[in-house]
Amino acid sequence: MTKANKQQQEKYKGKIVPMNEIESNAKTLRPLSDITDAQAELVHMMLHDGCNPTEASKRLGRNKAWAYKTIVKQHVIDYRQKLSMMTLGWDATQALATMRELLQAKSNYIRLEASKDLMDRAGLKVEPVRGANTNVSINFNID
Repeated sequence: MTKANKQQQEKYKGKIVPMNEIESNAKTLRPLSDITDAQAELVHMMLHDGCNPTEASKRLGRNKAWAYKTIVKQHVIDYRQKLSMMTLGWDATQALATMRELLQAKSNYIRLEASKDLMDRAGLKVEPVRGANTNVSINFNID
């Protein structure tokens, strides 16, 4: 497995997905969708800038009722979900690179936790050892 290059790491350090990444992935999705330019812009503003629908609608010169009606339309939801998954997929790459870096940390505890997390994600979770059951039951029958 390879580590994300420095340029990718720097590009995705912030909480906001870069607009160029949204636009490049959106081009592959738009022909497959009935989404209009205005609807796509609304989605892009919400993904890129972290706007809520009210703020995005102001920037687009639309009223907020239009924005809230738009974001619940199924084809807009589908577009937003597909675009989100494509653009945010890079974060998983960066997270994996970070976990791999933690395997080299000075702290034994950090290395252990990173190792356990990676093993768990790989499906190799070690179940905790259960202690022996020391409960004893004695029944006396007095006749």
